[in-house]
Amino acid sequence: MPSSSESSAVPPPIPRKPITISSGYAQVDTDQLATKIIGQPVYDGTDANSDNVGKINDLVVNGDGSIAAVVIGVGGFLGIGEKQVAVDFSALQLLVASDNTKRFVVTTSKDELTNAPDFKTVDTTPSQAVSDMSMNSSTADQPTTSSSSAQ
Repeated sequence: MPSSSESSAVPPPIPRKPITISSGYAQVDTDQLATKIIGQPVYDGTDANSDNVGKINDLVVNGDGSIAAVVIGVGGFLGIGEKQVAVDFSALQLLVASDNTKRFVVTTSKDELTNAPDFKTVDTTPSQAVSDMSMNSSTADQPTTSSSSAQ
């Protein structure tokens, strides 16, 4: 039977595919930069009369480095009174609209996002955040919550 110190041990870091620094990383067609995602509007469809349901304000990164969710700001005016809602990243699609522009689309309505629970952040210090990144995402995703509007 393991002792209490053994059961609370930090799991080993998740192995990552190494890159060679001298050759760097070559971006592929399916890669997207976070800076090109954050700030983009989100629509509920691709046709010309689709509603703008909000704006991407942040990305939530799992302990394994993958994107778990996008934080969408909904409602408010010029950012005042805006509500933060987390949507699973897999629900966000980058599609070509009827006017041949690319846009981010979620298949939900502005009302559903407005009525969704507020996104809560995890309070961590920088050293905890680095430690959490090396932990298994199932243990790193257990939040101690605080309202994101308090930031």
